Amino acid sequence: MSGNIVVGAAELARDFADAAGGMRREARKVVQVGAIKIKQGMQRDANASTHFKQIARSISYDLADGGMTAEIGPRNDGGAGELANIAYIGTSKGGGTLKLTGPLEAEAPTILEHLQRLAEGR
Repeated sequence: MSGNIVVGAAELARDFADAAGGMRREARKVVQVGAIKIKQGMQRDANASTHFKQIARSISYDLADGGMTAEIGPRNDGGAGELANIAYIGTSKGGGTLKLTGPLEAEAPTILEHLQRLAEGR
């Protein structure tokens, strides 16, 4: 049986590679849109706070791993983001009134649904 060549194998392999590349591009879009929505949710929550409105403008996101992951939250750059620990975790004197994972929990089902559709080719 040696010497037999599967006709179209190279083309099929190329098609799989192209599909994977297309899926990665679409997955990056899903991650970015999700990151933006989570960031906006965190900003809305902060803006609604009586004591922590000022951290809203410090909340941003960065994409990593070629756009496949996102880091979302207040920047710790010496500005209002320095209050984030108090806003989300609190101290013995108070704080901890903002829910860090709230916007993520709200957006995660939508992100996962879109990624599932991509994986299924829909």
